[in-house]
Amino acid sequence: MNEQEHDFLPAEIYGFHDSRVAVRSTTRAPLERLRLMYGRLLLDDQSPDGPVDAELHIIDSLQDTGELHILDGALRYNVSQNTQYGHFSCQDAHTLELKSLGFCAPMLLVQNVFLQTIAMQSESAFFFFHAGAVSRNGKAVILAGTPRMGKTTLVMSLILAGWDFCSDEVACLSKTTGEVFPFPRKINLREDTVERLSLDPASLLIPSGVKPEEPEYAVDAEALPGVKISAPCAPAALVFLRGFGDRTLLEPTAPSNALFELAESSILPLKDPAKALFDLAAPLGELPCFRLVAGDLEETVEAVRGLVDGAKEARS
Repeated sequence: MNEQEHDFLPAEIYGFHDSRVAVRSTTRAPLERLRLMYGRLLLDDQSPDGPVDAELHIIDSLQDTGELHILDGALRYNVSQNTQYGHFSCQDAHTLELKSLGFCAPMLLVQNVFLQTIAMQSESAFFFFHAGAVSRNGKAVILAGTPRMGKTTLVMSLILAGWDFCSDEVACLSKTTGEVFPFPRKINLREDTVERLSLDPASLLIPSGVKPEEPEYAVDAEALPGVKISAPCAPAALVFLRGFGDRTLLEPTAPSNALFELAESSILPLKDPAKALFDLAAPLGELPCFRLVAGDLEETVEAVRGLVDGAKEARS
């Protein structure tokens, strides 16, 4: 599809710490989706250095031909709509070498590519991992796990119990200070999570519409009673979630194994895995690491609380 056939809307300028990402789309639908999920990262002021060139171009023809094209400068995504899902291919933008194939709801793919673009723009300053993160008394706990292992459910349980919110899905670790930074996009909730936490979707949540056949919702953490966004803080523990069981089970694991597992959850492919592990060892190499099977949520929250309170007592 020829980009010159379309009039681009004015670019939305998003910012994350020292990064600014401009997004340009042929229709408002992708921009509205990103504003819904990433509105807290939006910079309303234009760059003091002048206009920011768009790093992410979206050509949206879903309504007309069922096609979506995304170009982030390094990769090109081509999506063909198939009912609620789209079949997508990912190619190297310069060589057109095929990188991956798969199925994904088109607007979910837009969100994922935008996240990768933020990560690429901030690569020199931050590590980005698929993990939740919360803090208590100025100490953070990183909660890593594959999809459906309970990251969002546990993050929600912790912030409703008084912890501060960093993220439910994107743990952001400073390469300079080793601190966990907040990444306050909205929280995506599946229907089973809403039910497990006894939340009222009518009063608190906005339907996200990402997967029409599987109801999902999005909620701003600070819209929840008593919840606030965390300040950057040092990590106190690294926890790998292993799903749900009949009872809460928290077991220590070797930091060396934990670093390998965390590296595998990197949002960006690691160009030099050995160097990445070396860089991670500085802030995380001596960090207490655990595997966690969640049981009763109140019991699980207390187990995680002990990781921070216990570390504080040990230092006293």
